Amino acid sequence: MSTLKIDAALGGSVSLVGTNTASTYVLTAPAKNGILFTANSATGGAYLASGTTAQRPASPIAGMIRYNTTTGVLEVYTGTTWQSAWA
Repeated sequence: MSTLKIDAALGGSVSLVGTNTASTYVLTAPAKNGILFTANSATGGAYLASGTTAQRPASPIAGMIRYNTTTGVLEVYTGTTWQSAWA
């Protein structure tokens, strides 16, 4: 397993493109307090941050998205409250 650290300028972005399509690759992007997402080429799936209602971020920012394992719902922080992404 290899580790590559990439920093983008404030407000910038970084794109990663896999070149070895014959091999399975996993991309994990760490966030300040946990994992932001994990993508796996073998499953074609991506995993978002998840946790219980009690584990919600202490200082959320509008637009944050996570899977709530207590309620079984994908939720978004609106700037004032957490609500179902499907509301």
